[in-house]
Amino acid sequence: MSSAHKKSTYTTVFKALTAIFILSIALGADADAKGLFGSGKRKKRTQDVTPVATVDSTLTGNTLDAATRFLSVSQIETAIKNQPAGERFYLTLATSTTWRMQSPSLEIANPSALIYPAPGSLYTREQLQQIAATARTAGVELVPTLDLLIENQPFQRCFGHSIFSVEGMRLVRAALEDCVNTMHPERICLGRTTPDADERYRNFLNEIAGILGVKFIIFE
Repeated sequence: MSSAHKKSTYTTVFKALTAIFILSIALGADADAKGLFGSGKRKKRTQDVTPVATVDSTLTGNTLDAATRFLSVSQIETAIKNQPAGERFYLTLATSTTWRMQSPSLEIANPSALIYPAPGSLYTREQLQQIAATARTAGVELVPTLDLLIENQPFQRCFGHSIFSVEGMRLVRAALEDCVNTMHPERICLGRTTPDADERYRNFLNEIAGILGVKFIIFE
């Protein structure tokens, strides 16, 4: 075989391998997207996905911020019992600067860097279940509130990721799953909308709402 023929053959093989490599990257990226947002089949069933509920600040119901200032369980229960039956009660468990809802999934994700402000200054799963039970007995709809529409400092400090990144959204999903599994709410409030919560992030929230079977409340 002549040197020119060999060179031509090597060039053809190299081009073929390059094409295969590029195709594998594309397929890998598609698989990553499906892993985050659900299978292609699920995405097509948009009519079955519970939409994110967008409401304004005139929504009725009282709010208790138990994140900025740590409150005892008895204080929270007293506030709930003082609400008229049938009312919604928004209990803030996480702000952009403080995270107080125990999340086993987040603890597993990074055991060495706690997301909570200090030992003993969080609400355990058992305490949150007790609070939820108190609300049900009082006939009050308890709406856990987690500020997840603005950059979350505890997330960045603990995991090194923005909540709007791919890795951050996986962690957000895990935290929301923990909230649902612990308190079994009908609705979760995600706080007030910000420019950071773009269309991609809102689509992600729509997917999670459908998967978890809850409605997300967003204040405009």
